[in-house]
Amino acid sequence: MTLVNKYAAEINRLVLFDDQFAMVVFDDKKCIEKILQIILDQENININEYQLQKNLKNLQGRSIIMDIFATNSKNSYNLEIEQKKIRAALKRARFHSSLIDAYISNPGDEFTKLHNIVVIFICKEDVFKKGLPIYHVSEIIYETNEIVDSGIIKIYVNGQYEDTSSDIGKLIHDFKETNPEKMYFKELAKRVRYLKEESEGIEKMCGVFEEFGKKRELQGEKMGRKMEKINTLLQLMNKKYFVMIIPG
Repeated sequence: MTLVNKYAAEINRLVLFDDQFAMVVFDDKKCIEKILQIILDQENININEYQLQKNLKNLQGRSIIMDIFATNSKNSYNLEIEQKKIRAALKRARFHSSLIDAYISNPGDEFTKLHNIVVIFICKEDVFKKGLPIYHVSEIIYETNEIVDSGIIKIYVNGQYEDTSSDIGKLIHDFKETNPEKMYFKELAKRVRYLKEESEGIEKMCGVFEEFGKKRELQGEKMGRKMEKINTLLQLMNKKYFVMIIPG
């Protein structure tokens, strides 16, 4: 069986909410720019650079791996595509923005010249359960109910929204659509069509599946070895032996 035959059905079922597929689809500047333009409702957004699975290291604490990190001269954008709402907590957005600030700033930089940061969670579930297509989370002055512009924008997209009368509704539809012919935005449809219907793109996706399978196999082997050690320890404890465990 060829790899194409092996994975054809799985590839056809993929949508943009699937992690592996999303990271291949969005390895394309035009696709990233398009979703930023729609979500931020700005036609003229362009990016200079982007990275997928960007690792921001924190030497004194927890690091993060961002799905998509993109920048232009004024803004830094972090897009996260999430299957479950527990992965889209407000405090996670706060943490992401803080590490981005640390990453893009240099000693002596004036705070007024810091990049604006836009953190976007495109969620398969309705995180806030209000039925809206998109939620903007801002800081406010409680006493006056005025929005404060601190240079951080946090946005949550509701993947359960069904109305396609707006661009954001059409984008949500495209994230759940398997067939590129039924997608609204040509930039996304073109990329999905390439990966699902053209031989070069299909081979690329087969390679992704193979690599993912090998990683899962290695993880399974490591877990199996750990379980063997645990079972051995339990057996020895049941026999009331004193055991010294040597790490590794």
